[in-house]
Amino acid sequence: MLNDKDLLFNPDDLGLIHELQEENRFLKNALEQNENKNELKESKIIELSKRARRLNVSLEKERTLNDSLRKEIEHLKNSIRDITEAKESNKEHNQAEIEVKSLKEKIQILQRKLEEERIQVRGLKQENMNLKKIVAQEVGIEEVTNGVPPVGWKGRQQIISLLKNKIKTLQIKLKESGLHSENGSRPDSVAHSSMEFQPAPQPEVNSKVKNLEETVKALHLEAEKSKKKAEQFQCRAYNLEKEVRKLKEHICVLIQKSEDDDLLIQLMERKMESVNSNAPVASSRTDENKYQELCAQQYEKIRTLEDKLERVELKN
Repeated sequence: MLNDKDLLFNPDDLGLIHELQEENRFLKNALEQNENKNELKESKIIELSKRARRLNVSLEKERTLNDSLRKEIEHLKNSIRDITEAKESNKEHNQAEIEVKSLKEKIQILQRKLEEERIQVRGLKQENMNLKKIVAQEVGIEEVTNGVPPVGWKGRQQIISLLKNKIKTLQIKLKESGLHSENGSRPDSVAHSSMEFQPAPQPEVNSKVKNLEETVKALHLEAEKSKKKAEQFQCRAYNLEKEVRKLKEHICVLIQKSEDDDLLIQLMERKMESVNSNAPVASSRTDENKYQELCAQQYEKIRTLEDKLERVELKN
């Protein structure tokens, strides 16, 4: 049985009870806070895992896009290499220009020769006229030279035959008059005139002039062909330069876009590392805000670069 002393209430026990009650309330509050924190952590982990999956998907998309852009850059580099090789073939254009210059020089030389031949022909015509005058003076009449056409071998042969007949008649007259010598020699004036009168080789000169004219015409045609060929080479070089400029602009845009894509991928990888490392909530929120701002900037840059690329393609 209990004593009366045991039934009496001890004040020290009352203080201990209060302390135990306070500790109990504190433990309950701490337990509730821990439960709330655990719920927040679980929801945050679920949210971050979902975001991580989305980031993985977008990361794979960016990687595939980056690979396609790299392949396109390689293709454009190969195209530029082909164009540079084609430019080397444009050396034929310079050779064509050199040929045109040489042909022009040949034409000038032939034109000078043709002018010399024309001067020579004019001199021969003047000499022919002088010989006709001499014959007219020696024979005493102009009917011999005026009665026969002066052009062509046929006319000259007729003149020569008429002159021979005239000389024979004069020789007969001289024999009859006793002025002819025993050896049958002619007077000095007649002999000198007959020796001087030799028909100029005009057909040879004419044929030579004709050949030179034909050569000049052929050179003119060859020069025109070379000129057209040079113009074609110039057009081809202009088109190739235009295509090279287009490809360079395209490559610059693609390189810039690829760099931006790489930066975006790096940001995504950093975000994934921060998610996997279970960083504190406050720091993760600040990183999330920075990441969203950077992503928005990079997407804006990508859109502007894509618009620029479309404008370049439409422009060219």
